[in-house]
Amino acid sequence: IIRTYSNLPATTLEEYRRCCERIDDLIEILESSHSVKPDVATRGMAIHAWEKSHRFAHECSDKEAKNCAKMRSAKARVHADAILSHMQSTTSRRGLLFEKPLSIICDVIAMHGDAGETTEAEELYLRAREGNTSYVPILAAIIEALSSNAANNILHVKKAHQFLSEFENDIMKSNLRVLPDMKFTRLYNAVIAGYISSTEKTDGIELAKTLLTHMIEKHTSNPQHIARPNTTTFVKVMTALARGEDNAQQLGMLLGEMDKINNQSKLLPAELAANVVPNKVVYDLVLKSHTRSSAKGSNEHVSALLDRIKKDPNISSDDLSQIFASHELPQRSNNDYCHGEIKQSSTNPILKSYKKMFHAHLKKRTTNGAEAAAALLHEMEDKYASGENDYRPDIYMFNTVMNAWQQCELSNTDKSISPSKKAEDLLDYVCKKREEGVECLGPNDLTFSICLHSWCKSSRRDAPKHAENILRRKIESSKENCDIVVSSMDWNSAIAKWREDPTLGPDRARKLFIEMNQRYIDSRDERSAPNVVTVNTLLDVYAKSKGEKSAEEAEAILNEIIRSYKSGEGVIVPNIISFRSCMDAWIRRREPETPKRVYSLLKSMIEFSKSERRDDVAPDSDSFNFVLKACMLAPVMWHVPIKGDDHPIAIANDVFSTLRNQNEFNANATHTSYSYMFRIYKRHLDFTDARYSPLTRMLWKHCCHDGQVSRFSFESFRSSVSESEFWSCVGGKERYEKLGKATVACVTLDDLPAKWKRNVAPDRRQRLTD
Repeated sequence: IIRTYSNLPATTLEEYRRCCERIDDLIEILESSHSVKPDVATRGMAIHAWEKSHRFAHECSDKEAKNCAKMRSAKARVHADAILSHMQSTTSRRGLLFEKPLSIICDVIAMHGDAGETTEAEELYLRAREGNTSYVPILAAIIEALSSNAANNILHVKKAHQFLSEFENDIMKSNLRVLPDMKFTRLYNAVIAGYISSTEKTDGIELAKTLLTHMIEKHTSNPQHIARPNTTTFVKVMTALARGEDNAQQLGMLLGEMDKINNQSKLLPAELAANVVPNKVVYDLVLKSHTRSSAKGSNEHVSALLDRIKKDPNISSDDLSQIFASHELPQRSNNDYCHGEIKQSSTNPILKSYKKMFHAHLKKRTTNGAEAAAALLHEMEDKYASGENDYRPDIYMFNTVMNAWQQCELSNTDKSISPSKKAEDLLDYVCKKREEGVECLGPNDLTFSICLHSWCKSSRRDAPKHAENILRRKIESSKENCDIVVSSMDWNSAIAKWREDPTLGPDRARKLFIEMNQRYIDSRDERSAPNVVTVNTLLDVYAKSKGEKSAEEAEAILNEIIRSYKSGEGVIVPNIISFRSCMDAWIRRREPETPKRVYSLLKSMIEFSKSERRDDVAPDSDSFNFVLKACMLAPVMWHVPIKGDDHPIAIANDVFSTLRNQNEFNANATHTSYSYMFRIYKRHLDFTDARYSPLTRMLWKHCCHDGQVSRFSFESFRSSVSESEFWSCVGGKERYEKLGKATVACVTLDDLPAKWKRNVAPDRRQRLTD
């Protein structure tokens, strides 16, 4: 009876409260009984009910409902104390009993934390920890509870830090062979996040930085220490530093520490290596800090970092990096502008006035602002040419305006204006001036890159041709200017743009890939070497094309890359995206053989991952879902008997069974997996088949049990069953009629129990997948 009340799909806070109070009444009856007493399981169900009520109220916008948090935590605490008392009195079986209710105690600690009851949370943690040698879950719960109250008092985070330090000392001094693990790293990251979010910003950031330093020292000196940082650890601290004053030097030092750990990890076994790799976020933070810095040499740091980003094959170009690059202009304003043999003073009032207007236009971030800034540049040029002024804008100012046009490309709604064409016009202008001998207007590496990436954002039908044209102009300029480098990123961007032309795209992309590879063979310049991003970009072009043999050609390219790598002829290692791109190419064909070909690619991915010992290529849930998607989109097969292993349902059942059961890839069935399965049965299994109804009902039951009901999976289920089966599966028509939902179409995702949706991210609950 108690379990039934605990699992009732309540829809209002009042319903939850009544269920919880009824459970408490039943437990009170048990306590007064002479023959039967409430045990750990009984108390656990009571806590589960109060925790559900608490979670429902937390998601509710009703302030009065949230204010009752202390009442709910107090009710759950009574049962938690009873559980611990029972366990402490059962000393002979304490270890066996404690492991089972561990998550229950964690729930109560979390409820105390949400209610702001940090003292009560600490008391429960200390009591639960007594006599228990493996208390990581409750440690995680108390750290989260205390850190989430950092805005109230930084002392809460310091207490969490103390608990973590005690745990660290206990573990490292014990005789247990404990290796670093992500569950430990999350504990440190939670404390760091708590320090950063506290109201005492200066002290909080300093304490967070101190804890990060501790982690760095412990890991570098002893890779087996549990205080192993990851990229997220660094990003949290670096983000906080970037928001403050001039911390460019500190950010640069942290980037250096990341490089050291990354290099050390390459020499360590996989289970000890730290996942610390500088990514786009890290680079952007350091760039942001340097561009705002008033220290000497900031421009040199920006230029060096931009060069590093271009050489990094795992980093793609984005708007933010281009914005930071353009910040070289205001930094240069502290110096004197030089052009030819004339040197102008930065105190010139007319020059200051021009700069003030110039930046005022750029701050608008509109086409009008970019147009006005460009007009101002040409005005300055004209006055210089006529001798009215003795100063002229240099290439950095032109780059800034070109970048302003690039930023307008995605937001521009005026089809009569092409921001990319405007940027290219400025490129034409500076190239012409360079030919006329004006040294200060010679285009540099950034000039071409801005124009290229602007065309890559353009929606014009001829944008791919323009992007390739800019690439070729950059290639020609690089022959005359050694500072201009055609990087892998430039090639990849131009290749990727051809995906928008499904007819000519594959041929042009393939030729660019061949040319890129040949130029690398001739020059051996690693900055322009083809990489896995290049291969994935080329495969994606084939996947988006309309060619009859595009899927076969994409798979042939992938097989050649694999063969080349295994034989030692090539160094490009295909990754999980490489296989998915080929899968996507086959899925778009929607042919009878599509499911079999996509399933074959999944098996090839598994074989490559195992044979080359590449865990990063092992399939995840999304990879398995690609096979289910192929089965769902295959031509209708409900009229064909399910015989052999090639039928879409046979393949789908095999894949879904892998996801539902424990597997070596740690891949699980997601809400998308369930959605595809509903649609597969609907598309390929006859409605009159005796197996249809039991299969869909069982699938829905598993979906609810796994908490994977999203809008996508719910709509897929609703369209796959009859009206009577729908009402039966969701709890009965009568219940929904009380809510004013008289028809199947009226029932929405919000009407379903929260438990059914618990493992679906909130933003995905309302999103339909194509």
